[in-house]
Amino acid sequence: MRIFQLTLALLIFSFSHPIIADVPSVDLLSADRLSQSVEGFGVLPKAKGDSLKQYLLISKERNPFAIRAKKEQIISGSDSQTEESKIRSVLEKLHVSGVAKGLNGYKVQLGGVILAEGRKMPKVIHDQTDDLIVTKITPSLVEITWAGDEEADEPRKLTIEVDLKPKIGTVLPVPSNINESSSSQLVYLNEEEPEAD
Repeated sequence: MRIFQLTLALLIFSFSHPIIADVPSVDLLSADRLSQSVEGFGVLPKAKGDSLKQYLLISKERNPFAIRAKKEQIISGSDSQTEESKIRSVLEKLHVSGVAKGLNGYKVQLGGVILAEGRKMPKVIHDQTDDLIVTKITPSLVEITWAGDEEADEPRKLTIEVDLKPKIGTVLPVPSNINESSSSQLVYLNEEEPEAD
């Protein structure tokens, strides 16, 4: 068996030897070979940079892919970027949804927060540095003062009216691009009735 394997290996070698001998030797490191092999890789970084220069936009040209900053509505009479104005805008959007009288005075629910007179209010914006104190609560209003301003001649205050009267509203459908059956908006009827002549 061993002799048969050796004979077969010699036959295979002898048949393949002339074929290998006929293959010409190639120098892969020659300059011609390198330039031909590089072309098969596609666009090189240097050629890519040169070709991209023709597509660069001048500052006067319109760029449809530019990300533009949204224009913020400027509130007249105050700087819309200050922390105080951000706090005011958040608190003015909240509504008082309940008032209760306890042993220590009135408490109100403003949004999802329960406020008590004389207590510090929780932070309403991210990275808030100003502290707010609830200075006055009555059945008709909530007064919030910036901490440290209580003894000032004109302390910074925010007054939120309490309006717990029942309102009649209508749920109106809102058109949307997405096919949702739950897209609607609650609209309250106007309390002022037109004068009839």
